[in-house]
Amino acid sequence: MDVKAGRNIALAVWLLLAAAAGGCVSPEPGYHAAFDYADILPEWRKEVSLSFSDADTELAQFKEAASDSGLTLLYNEKTAEIAVTRADAPAAALWRSNPAGRYEGKIAEAASGQIYLTTYDMNNVARNWNNYSDSVKYGQFTCEKIEDGGPSGDGGPSGDGSPSGGGGPSGEGSPSGDRSPSGGGVKFVFVLGKTPVSYEVPRAFTPERFEKVLAGIEKTADISYMKRVFTLIQIDKLTSTELKQQYLETFPTLAEQPLYLLKANPSSLEVKKIEGILSGAGYGAEDLAADEEAAGVREETAESSRHIKISVVYTLRDGAFTAEVPVDEIQTTPGLKVTDVTLLKYFGSPGLKRTGWCLVPDEAGAIISFDAPLSGTLEPYRERVYGHDYANLLPDVTNAKPRLYLPVFGISDGDRAFVASVESGAASAYIEADAPRVSGSAPYACASFLLLDSTTMSLDAEVAQGEAVLRVFPKRAAGRASVIEDLRVSYLFTREGEGDYADMAALLREKYIREGILRKNTTEARPATEARPATDAPPATDARLAAEAPKAVLALTGAVDREKLTLGVPVKTVEALTTFAQAEELIKNAAAAEAVDVVFNGWRDGGVRTSAQTTARAEAKLGGEKGLKRLADYCADAGVGLYAAADTQYVYNDTLLDGFSTNRDGVTLLSGLVGFKPDYSLANFHYTRKGFSAYLVNPYTALGYTERLSSGLKSLGVYGIALPHMGSDLYSNYDEQNFIGRDAAAQEAAEKISALPAEVGVAAKGCNAYMLPGVDFVYDLPLEGRFHPIFSAHVPFLQILLSGCMDYTAEAINYAEDPEMYTLKCVETGSGVYADIFYAGGESVKNTDFDFMYAGSAALWLDAFAAASVTVREALADVYGRSIVGHERLAGGLVVVTYEGRLVAGGASVAGGASVAGRASVAGGTRVAVNYGTEPVTFDGREISAKSWAVIMP
Repeated sequence: MDVKAGRNIALAVWLLLAAAAGGCVSPEPGYHAAFDYADILPEWRKEVSLSFSDADTELAQFKEAASDSGLTLLYNEKTAEIAVTRADAPAAALWRSNPAGRYEGKIAEAASGQIYLTTYDMNNVARNWNNYSDSVKYGQFTCEKIEDGGPSGDGGPSGDGSPSGGGGPSGEGSPSGDRSPSGGGVKFVFVLGKTPVSYEVPRAFTPERFEKVLAGIEKTADISYMKRVFTLIQIDKLTSTELKQQYLETFPTLAEQPLYLLKANPSSLEVKKIEGILSGAGYGAEDLAADEEAAGVREETAESSRHIKISVVYTLRDGAFTAEVPVDEIQTTPGLKVTDVTLLKYFGSPGLKRTGWCLVPDEAGAIISFDAPLSGTLEPYRERVYGHDYANLLPDVTNAKPRLYLPVFGISDGDRAFVASVESGAASAYIEADAPRVSGSAPYACASFLLLDSTTMSLDAEVAQGEAVLRVFPKRAAGRASVIEDLRVSYLFTREGEGDYADMAALLREKYIREGILRKNTTEARPATEARPATDAPPATDARLAAEAPKAVLALTGAVDREKLTLGVPVKTVEALTTFAQAEELIKNAAAAEAVDVVFNGWRDGGVRTSAQTTARAEAKLGGEKGLKRLADYCADAGVGLYAAADTQYVYNDTLLDGFSTNRDGVTLLSGLVGFKPDYSLANFHYTRKGFSAYLVNPYTALGYTERLSSGLKSLGVYGIALPHMGSDLYSNYDEQNFIGRDAAAQEAAEKISALPAEVGVAAKGCNAYMLPGVDFVYDLPLEGRFHPIFSAHVPFLQILLSGCMDYTAEAINYAEDPEMYTLKCVETGSGVYADIFYAGGESVKNTDFDFMYAGSAALWLDAFAAASVTVREALADVYGRSIVGHERLAGGLVVVTYEGRLVAGGASVAGGASVAGRASVAGGTRVAVNYGTEPVTFDGREISAKSWAVIMP
């Protein structure tokens, strides 16, 4: 079935079912555990909030929670904030969860929280919460110090029964639960939502008891007041059926006898006055219980209020500070759904000082300066890690969405910095950041998490945008304790004097190497991992990181489909853009590039838009299996890596016998429709029904297709597979019986790709962080970034991180605005050259769904590709295989990139500098200076021509 036809049928069915249900979709209850009111401590039932000042935030008010690897974790029992200090740095080396001086600066309400939440109620009304305004101000939290063996019990109530700055009891009955992560630290448990105050005032009297109580009151004015606030209700005299029902739900004995009922929604002052009058008449708790029992009042719990219970655990572990929210410990009152959680929003913020900057992983990397305040009209930065979830269909996008391959962010004051990495829940995370504002708000950089996605839909296709009447939440998968993983962010801190983004990248690179995410080039050959043992595989799978320079990658497009009129009837045909024989010719002509690898797209039967990719069936118009086998043999003899594209996540043409079933192997969108990937117009970013739409394949099924396809390719002599989308596209499956969240899909992809046979080489177009362990090289990485009004600079953070560990290429040269500048950027970032071309002329894709490939003709770009590759090889021959440890922008358009001394096994350094804590020193490293200016510049005694480069040896 055609994708568009199936999609439209599914939409019609869904809308009919929704209309039959009354025009609305009921939200699924029970996403979180029910709030346990037994956890509310008596001392929390207050009427006034606590008072705070800057004196409460001074370090003298903090206690030590843990110490590890020179770091010390401090916590404040009154404000619930935390701080981290370093032993090897001056006292100023302090990172706080909230800005100092915030009360004086009038930003306390906004900047004093550690957790910020968004919820939806049963009526789909949103509300924003934060633990300062909704918990800390009322003392509604507990804190427990955690030792290596578990909670220590610190932070209990004081001897006079009052709360010890929010501390609560430990052990049985404590709201903190029994979760005890390894490592020392502190655990806070917050109850958000002001707890109700208990008064000894009955809600109802029998007539006899009311008269008796009035007889015990001395003052006539008090008697009159009691008669005003208590009204005699006789159910048979009420005319409103709805009102009768409301009364009987709480006071069922009204059906048998009249009652004096307390007025609806009395104010706290009224309740206090009533309590005082009754107390003066000798009325007590026993009288209250007896009167409500006699009146038959149904017990009313505090569940009519809205409350959230949420925990956060701070630990020091292996030289890092970690903040974690256990998702399965979240409790809410019925019908309340926690959809978003922001963790430590203001950690490391300079507050009102307006100094420093933050790093966000937008494309290659971007900097937001804190030096000058911005107007309130500019939007803060907020983008989703790993991109949009295609299982939540967007009818349009307001602008081109950036690629965020890394779940990281950081803040620097110029002399020291931290870099944070989302360790758990990354696929549900957003990176948020902002500069200071003229309104006085503080800058920040942090991670927020989407616990529960939703979408809006309309039954009327003509309803204007923004007027959708349905909000749809996913149904909770049976047996799951939580919607997503726990939320965990790890913070690493640079040494004094190391406050640059290159220092951040070095810290993160070391962490990724320790965890096996990256593999350090420590010897003449790249070490194999357990998933890829040493092998005598053909050259097609050799990562060649130890080669003389970055590899160049040539992506070729084989066949595409197009519609042609036959006797006036549109007929879909397959058209060859690059046959296998023509591919061999192009590779020979690109011989000047020397270390070149080839990615072949559209090689399979049907071309680029093919059926389910379960078999290695080559397109006949390209030369069939024999032609592909000859090309593979040629590449093996020439030492060229050949990678056949495995676009297994999408089915563009669902044929009858392809083995793919949309019900069994497809994805269910959040809206309930059969899952498909839309196209958006390049002109206005609106969804278009024409174009590249494809069915989404269940993430687990897609990985199975990849395994089968790689096995079939080996029989044709092709030992490399390229992942044109799997390295960057990540989506859920909202099928109620087969729910797969993005975090689970990411974990499965990481495991399955890493476990492919050792002889199979893997290349990825773009590369989300979870894919890095199983990939040999990545191509088409952004050289800079896209425009955002609050960005002050773009930096090659992504390339600095990968340098010395993995081959990577830049974006396609044939779509670059200026090939000369493109080549210089490759030299600056250590990137290989990449081209995305085909043998036919550019006119071959005109008036087709592939007209976006307008600049793909090899006749126009093959020579430029080869020339740029030679230039990059020459420039980087002396530094290739080493990590970048310094990156500076100097006056006159000069950029200086410093590489570490070549490292060998054991961490010792040769040719430049001693190794310090596993990192080679910047001093003595080889430098590559790139002059982007229009005039020659002199650097370190060397004159560098305009639009040129120079290598400066130590």
